Amino acid sequence: MLKGKTRANILSVIMFAYPLVLVLMRTLGEKLSWPLEVEIVITLLILIPILIFVDRQFKKIKEELNQK
Repeated sequence: MLKGKTRANILSVIMFAYPLVLVLMRTLGEKLSWPLEVEIVITLLILIPILIFVDRQFKKIKEELNQK
C-alpha cells in the first residue's frame, strides 16, 4: 500500500497531466481534422478513469487522516 505522501505526489502528477491531455486532444483534433464531438468523446474516455482514480485516492487519504 502506498504511503500518504507518495500517494499525494502521484495525485499531483496526475492532476498536472489533466490539462495536458485536454491540450493534446485539441491539437490532435485540429491536425487530424476530427469533429469536435470525436475530440470530446476521446477526451472523456481518457479523463473519466483518471478522475475516478484520483477521487478514490483522495478518499483513502481522507480515511487515513481520520484514523490518525
